[in-house]
Amino acid sequence: MRPYRKGFGRGSADLNNREWQAIQPLLPKSRGIERVDDRRVLNGILWRLRTGRSWAQIPAHYGRPTTCQTRFIRWRDAGLWARIVHAAAEIHGYGVELIDAETAGVPASCARLTSIFGNDHVVWRSCK
Repeated sequence: MRPYRKGFGRGSADLNNREWQAIQPLLPKSRGIERVDDRRVLNGILWRLRTGRSWAQIPAHYGRPTTCQTRFIRWRDAGLWARIVHAAAEIHGYGVELIDAETAGVPASCARLTSIFGNDHVVWRSCK
């Protein structure tokens, strides 16, 4: 979703403040019920997509795995992910590419990422 960041440990690849400011207005508003922090949940979703691990393996500091999975599904069904990707790409001067996984020879280990966008066979890759 953005250029690769080196680093290990908590928060090393989480959304920075600039990215969060671009994405936050796109997210749905609370419906009167106090929500778990959207930024923390979004970072958990991105961790899961980045690592390929199961929802149950999301580290505790991102919140409950079921919360991350439920938000991912709701946001997917609402068509929000395309807007999130566009906002992140715009922040980085479109230095992030979307690759067609079916024609670009994406390794099988990455192929499962294509399902997050339904029939849109895309994989995120940094240009750097």
